Amino acid sequence: MRLRSVIAPSMREAMRRVREDFGEDAIIVSAEETGNGVLIMAATERPEAPSADPQEKDEVTAEPTLREPRDPAPQTPAEMPAGKPSPIRSTATAVERCIDFHGLPRPVAADLTAIVRSANGGPETDVLGLALDRMVGFSPIDVAATVHPLMMIGDAGAGKTVTLAKLATEARLAGRDVAAITADTARSGGMEQLAAFMGAIGADLWPLDRPDDLGRLVAMAKPGSLVLIDTPAVNPLDCESFPLRAQLGGSIEPVLVMAAGSQADDAAEAAAAAREVFGVRRLIATRFDTSHRFGAVIAAARLGRISIAGLSASRRIAEPVRPAAPEALAALMLNQIASRPDA
Repeated sequence: MRLRSVIAPSMREAMRRVREDFGEDAIIVSAEETGNGVLIMAATERPEAPSADPQEKDEVTAEPTLREPRDPAPQTPAEMPAGKPSPIRSTATAVERCIDFHGLPRPVAADLTAIVRSANGGPETDVLGLALDRMVGFSPIDVAATVHPLMMIGDAGAGKTVTLAKLATEARLAGRDVAAITADTARSGGMEQLAAFMGAIGADLWPLDRPDDLGRLVAMAKPGSLVLIDTPAVNPLDCESFPLRAQLGGSIEPVLVMAAGSQADDAAEAAAAAREVFGVRRLIATRFDTSHRFGAVIAAARLGRISIAGLSASRRIAEPVRPAAPEALAALMLNQIASRPDA
């Protein structure tokens, strides 16, 4: 792990320098005001780049979690050795096996399989990505440009607070002011932990004790700030009792945060309820690192009629919410099959 300090006249300038030096993987260890400006201590797990040697072959580094797996160029039928199966058929079989593994509800799996069978071959990631693109919507959140406050909504343990912290970090690295509001003040240690993190990145944090105060707190944010709202867990079977339901009729966008490893039918029902009761249009799927089967994400988006906005593969705040794309989700699904030969 590399560690270094950055001092600059302002938090924005310090964050800009951290981003230039360490990129998106930077971990903010500490931040404090000094007599000379803002001092940030940052770290990254990225190793130093090796010096180029024309005599050595290029080394292949370990690929990030969300990168597409590499596939060999498909052969045409004329190039296939005698007795070998068609690459198109082979690809479709592999993708169908992947669909079956991830535990999708039967109607969704059938529709996805039908699209795969109609494809004209190609790398498995492309074929599955094409099918996903036709089945569900993808609508990433641009934290640098989003003008509406974003409210994280989800069941207990879905990762709402971590997701909020990741979005806040991305916005600060993009040079944007951030204001966070938390209504989850009863959870032990949650408020203190979030307050410490927001202070480290130079973002405001305000507790929300009464639902009626939400509008006033949103209005307190600096002009142009990204406003992020954390909420208590909501029971997906009883959305009507959510205490902030009445505050969602204005400009605030509710974003459903759900664990990728949820049971698919339950996830679909929760997504449909969130859309009907809260007006949710986008979801962020989390905990890809602690799950093997991701059918819940597709089921929630397809049956709940909600677009997938982001994919979070780690609880590490330094690893951002990746903008959702069909190829990225396809890669995650196929990587599970590749790592489990018996699946």
